[in-house]
Amino acid sequence: MFKQSVAIFMITAAAQSHAQSEFLAVGWTHYSDQPEGKRICMFSPDDGLFLGYLTDQFPNTIAWVQGIAYGPDDHIYLADQVNDTVARFSRDGDFVDFFLTGADGIENIRGIAFMGDDLLVAHAARDGTSSIDYEASQIKRFAPDGTEKAPIATGFSSWDIHVIGDSKLIVSESLESLSDEIHIYDDNGNDLSTIFTANWPTGFSDSHTPGNYYGVGYTRILREFNESSVISTRTMAIPSSTVAKDVYPLTNGNILVTTFSDGVHIINPDNGQHVFAAHNGYGFGNITLVESPRCPADVNNDGELSPTDFTAWINAFNNDLPECDQNGDGTCSPTDFTAWIANYNTGC
Repeated sequence: MFKQSVAIFMITAAAQSHAQSEFLAVGWTHYSDQPEGKRICMFSPDDGLFLGYLTDQFPNTIAWVQGIAYGPDDHIYLADQVNDTVARFSRDGDFVDFFLTGADGIENIRGIAFMGDDLLVAHAARDGTSSIDYEASQIKRFAPDGTEKAPIATGFSSWDIHVIGDSKLIVSESLESLSDEIHIYDDNGNDLSTIFTANWPTGFSDSHTPGNYYGVGYTRILREFNESSVISTRTMAIPSSTVAKDVYPLTNGNILVTTFSDGVHIINPDNGQHVFAAHNGYGFGNITLVESPRCPADVNNDGELSPTDFTAWINAFNNDLPECDQNGDGTCSPTDFTAWIANYNTGC
């Protein structure tokens, strides 16, 4: 009966756009005393062009940003290698809190990434000096409330962590010799494969080919690889004196490459040739995609709230589809109709 009765409700409000554009968030490394440094910068995921600053300059409580990740809670997480913290910012760039500190057992942290709702942190344990205790280093895992869970792996720290499908991750086993092996681990800590060895790998991402990945590091070499072998290598036309930090596949087919000390570069991955450079002389950290927040009331996912979403919700209810669940309780029930109206009226 409810399925019939909801059909009599008429939504007459004008359509309204709710879409919020995506952007690439990059932590600006505090390299020397850069007057414009220590910010989160925004770049286009389409062509890599600079979109502006998301934040003001960080306070001294955030000194040296390494890892960066966009969480399922729509917050941006920054790993500070010097102050041993993971800071949390809103999608709009407001400082929220320190999600983790040294009191949570993290220090000298590098790469971070989300595996499902859990935050992975590359913890490079110090030996009481400035050196790293590799045996005590770990890829730590923290629940959404900050509770530490069993680590993914021990005996190394990775400059970047790239998660594959919420069940596997790409890491580099940092060694004192800097002859670093790139491994695939699963979420239970099993070492599935060793793909290649390179000089201090610093960043990984998906490639433009599904199932393949890009990797960069202290040399100018761009590698494309899969879970078992290297497919191709390219020498990138970036200054030989700089160090590549991270890489990201742009939708126009090029890649965005950040560096420790000489700006950001747009590279053609097919030939390694230089397309564009910006912010020369400044250092950047890792890259994360900040996605548009999900809008539950936009049931047909067309970027607008309109009466057509009411029809789409009825269809979702009648067929017990995930989009029916508007109140987030994990079920599809008549209460979700009231929740949909509330979501619609607030514009998500």
